[in-house]
Amino acid sequence: MDPVGPRVDSRRLAVWYRDIRAGILPRWAGALLALSTVLAPMGALLPNASQPKIAIPQGLALAWLGYALWAEPRNASPCDL
Repeated sequence: MDPVGPRVDSRRLAVWYRDIRAGILPRWAGALLALSTVLAPMGALLPNASQPKIAIPQGLALAWLGYALWAEPRNASPCDL
């Protein structure tokens, strides 16, 4: 078993957990990111032609989170420099 794989998956789940707890980013995008974390190891069980389809939920989640960060209105900084 590759020792890097579980460590990366635990970090991805930690990002999802912090996203849900903070409430800043969309919760459904965080849930989709968690789903993609669970689906990623299952891609090894699929034929080679189907393996890239496992990355679709992760790509959608990252795009959704990126759009949410970009589209949010920015408030003025409390301390003006």
